Amino acid sequence: MATRYLLRFTYTNEALRSMINDPQDRRASFAKLAKKLGYSVGDAYYSITRSQALIIIEGPPEELGVLEFTVRESGGFEGIEIEQIVNNEEVIEIFGRAKSLSTEFAAPNQDEIDRILLDE
Repeated sequence: MATRYLLRFTYTNEALRSMINDPQDRRASFAKLAKKLGYSVGDAYYSITRSQALIIIEGPPEELGVLEFTVRESGGFEGIEIEQIVNNEEVIEIFGRAKSLSTEFAAPNQDEIDRILLDE
């Protein structure tokens, strides 16, 4: 299964002015670049309150840095955030696997916690 990411692009004021003066669908241009790196582009949104483009992509984690720095090099963004996202079914599976492994991992301060509980 391909890894899914939510990308948040915060535009510079110059880029926003340019888009207002000449509105365009930038998704197609981004999708062309993403495809060259092995990503498929899903839904794209715009956050009015944060002046951010939000794009969901799927693909290999190995090319994520190349994608990010290629977009940054354009100069049109003052910030880029990337989050790995999973759907509801995937997170349920992740939680189940974490629970099954939780007995194999002790908190770094577990000895201190045990000592405090014994002193009570």
